Amino acid sequence: AAYAVVWLKLSAPKRLTVGLALPEDFEAAGLEPPPKRIFYQGLTKFLVIEEGQAVPGRLAGWARRAYEEALSADRLK
Repeated sequence: AAYAVVWLKLSAPKRLTVGLALPEDFEAAGLEPPPKRIFYQGLTKFLVIEEGQAVPGRLAGWARRAYEEALSADRLK
């Protein structure tokens, strides 16, 4: 099961879109529902980083939580 996926947009303006397999009720500033035209089964929260923006320091914690969620017994059923 995927717990995180990154889409790169290399044409201007450059952008990273990070999808995470977080619980549906997980809330954090900066995380959003799926952007238009992006669907990846199991990914529930997304972070969009535009060119020039800093990567949030909380991303490592979110990724760790997504990894744990993807491996949880409920997800593997």
